[in-house]
Amino acid sequence: MLRMWKWYQNCLTVHPVKTQMISSGVIWGLGDIAAQSITHYTAERNRQIK
Repeated sequence: MLRMWKWYQNCLTVHPVKTQMISSGVIWGLGDIAAQSITHYTAERNRQIK
């Protein structure tokens, strides 16, 4: 894990904008997947209750 952190820090130093763009995209994508999963699970649960 430490090696990955050092790699990330190096990428930030060498290519700061590109690294931040990729990081933002990955975080946004994971958040979107999580939100859609929660929404789907909640809708399915509510449909089964009714």
